[in-house]
Amino acid sequence: TDAFSETEYPEGAQLCTKCNTIAVILMDGCMTCLSCGDSKCG
Repeated sequence: TDAFSETEYPEGAQLCTKCNTIAVILMDGCMTCLSCGDSKCG
């Protein structure tokens, strides 16, 4: 199976503009990508 399958990530995750993976979720008040680790706080 593909380790980066979209099904691995929570429903409602958003597209990360850095790695183009649908893996961005709200974590500790920050939008964080579970795939590449990019985060935006604020």
